[in-house]
Amino acid sequence: MNGQHATDEMRVAGSSKAHLVANGSGNGDLPNGAQKIDLHIIEERAHCDRTVAYLYETGFKHGNFSDINVHIGSTVYRLHTLILARSPFLLHLMSTSPYKDMIYIPIDQYPDVTLETMAMAIGYLYSYQAGMALSQTNARAALAAACLLGGVHDFCERAYHVCKDSIRVDTIEDWLKWVDDHSSPFRSHSPSSSAVSTPRSPSPQSAQEAPVASIYGPYAQMLRDDVLEFLTVSLPSILLAESETTKAEVGGDATEALLRVFSRVPFDIFKTAMESPKFVIGSDHDRFRFAKAAIAKRKQFAGRGAEESVVLAVGEGKGNVHITRKVRRKALWKVAK
Repeated sequence: MNGQHATDEMRVAGSSKAHLVANGSGNGDLPNGAQKIDLHIIEERAHCDRTVAYLYETGFKHGNFSDINVHIGSTVYRLHTLILARSPFLLHLMSTSPYKDMIYIPIDQYPDVTLETMAMAIGYLYSYQAGMALSQTNARAALAAACLLGGVHDFCERAYHVCKDSIRVDTIEDWLKWVDDHSSPFRSHSPSSSAVSTPRSPSPQSAQEAPVASIYGPYAQMLRDDVLEFLTVSLPSILLAESETTKAEVGGDATEALLRVFSRVPFDIFKTAMESPKFVIGSDHDRFRFAKAAIAKRKQFAGRGAEESVVLAVGEGKGNVHITRKVRRKALWKVAK
């Protein structure tokens, strides 16, 4: 292997030590055996990258040499059972399909998943290159698709961290809506319970058969905790900084913006945030007054089913804010005979 060839492969491998060896420098620092091992690692990594790139370009993008058609909505992908079998979900579909060369993914039963992100997650079974399309716009749907498929834990991790980074002042209301929509107990999917057998014709199953549990698995609670952490710690410090940029983002007074956010959050998140010592907006009395003002605003959205209240318990020289919620009983009517 000549020096130029080794240098090109070094870029693929991304190893600084390999870079020194491949360019003939630093040889005095390494024994001959170590030099040969490093060069061998470069060759192996370059070979793996070329193979994966070939599989992705020829197999996934162009569908050459396919042995199965995958129907996702109205789109058909010509793919390969050997690669798809990496996913427990797809393996279940293939093993229960009445056809050897066709499966149907009922994507309409999974509202968190889009056609784009399902294709991205399946493409990731072929190559990490499919993850290049991951962005803050599609990360949440990509995470849902990856969790549904299984077998792509590293892609789940990447999508989760992009989701976490997307929790900001300008996106918090959207995230609160997501939390509210996914507030039911979370259950992770298993191939036996979440995978849907392929129907005899490529048409979606009825909505009544759609699973009701979240497909995000453990990431649902992780994101919920991240939203809570942002509300409790980051958001108050950002909004109360009173910078011109902050005022422009929230469209006015920072305290009013903070009240507006907490007037719409689910009760358990509101209670946890208000009672947390991490929620710093001044003294305990300031936190009490803020919670009281937030509850007054929450009455506009909470309906008549429950009544929320706040108390400031004083003990050992330190006050504590406590939020309670009392469910109103329905009035009983007696029918006169």
